[in-house]
Amino acid sequence: MRSIQTVWLPLAAFFTAVGFCIGDLMVSYADLPDPVASRFAVDGSAIGWSPKGRFLTTSLGLLAALSAVLLGSAGLMLAAPASTMNLPNRGYWLAPERIAETRRMAFGRLLWIMAATMLLIAAIYHGVLQANLNPPPTLSMGGYLIPYLVFTVAWLVEFFWRFSKAPTERVVDD
Repeated sequence: MRSIQTVWLPLAAFFTAVGFCIGDLMVSYADLPDPVASRFAVDGSAIGWSPKGRFLTTSLGLLAALSAVLLGSAGLMLAAPASTMNLPNRGYWLAPERIAETRRMAFGRLLWIMAATMLLIAAIYHGVLQANLNPPPTLSMGGYLIPYLVFTVAWLVEFFWRFSKAPTERVVDD
């Protein structure tokens, strides 16, 4: 049961975020100004503009490309040679009797960071759309980046903690 949750929960979050991005772009498109503020300075002010149609096609193209790269990277985790995997205690985790389980564990963890990244992208796109619908367009990134950075640090700590522990094998005397 746990392995199903390990895969389906982050994949559901990932595809929900992708769907939210596409839906948000489609619903907001008619009300967006032309041109659309598409680049923002650190202070949140708009510094770059795009024609409305180009903004939509570029956004959908980038969303598709990012989705393909993230999903492809996760898929590579399952098929890449063990020599390309860089883990703490790699001798233990990549031993022939453990490599399949190690790949599943790493794959599950990779899906979570992938889902978090797509949720960040969805939040940023939503913020950009809202900024354009409420002139003058300004975008505050702190509300998006801080939770993502906290999650990423927690993810890294858990990943390294999990793989830095090589359980000692018990030898049973006969």
